[in-house]
Amino acid sequence: KISAKAIVNAAGRWSDVVESDMLVTAPRFTSRPIRGQYMVFKPKSSSESIRCPFQPIPTDRTKGIFVFTALYDQLVVGPTATNRSICPATAGELKRHVQRVLPDLDLDESFVGGYVGIRSGSNQRHYQIRLSVESSWLVCAGIRSTGLTASLGIGRHAVSILETSGILIRTENSPE
Repeated sequence: KISAKAIVNAAGRWSDVVESDMLVTAPRFTSRPIRGQYMVFKPKSSSESIRCPFQPIPTDRTKGIFVFTALYDQLVVGPTATNRSICPATAGELKRHVQRVLPDLDLDESFVGGYVGIRSGSNQRHYQIRLSVESSWLVCAGIRSTGLTASLGIGRHAVSILETSGILIRTENSPE
């Protein structure tokens, strides 16, 4: 038995299981893993690098392929939906994409490696963030890969929901 002013379900891949175990009603979403393939390159010159990430205009089907600078000034291109292994056809698609963005990049010489990452998703297009006031249960589920970038905003939004409902009341000594 859990006793708290509010409970936040942020269980990621298992949030639908937690939801169905903890609530009497069935969850409004199904969690599922989404796999994405990435490729990493080490630019040799400034003409092969970028100063800000390239993010395509999202569609109803996809958020698109990103090109961004990672730790140690490496370029990362991805993700694409894939299975658990690195797919040569997908690798070719990622190489063509980064070549359009950075035509001077020597793909063979700068190639570092590739990887497949698993992130949380759901059968719903949008993040699943909602409060059940009767049970003081806040679900924050279906947070896809953009959730890392949006995590501080999602946290503030969750606190705002709890404050607006009267479940969470800040005092003078409450942290921001």
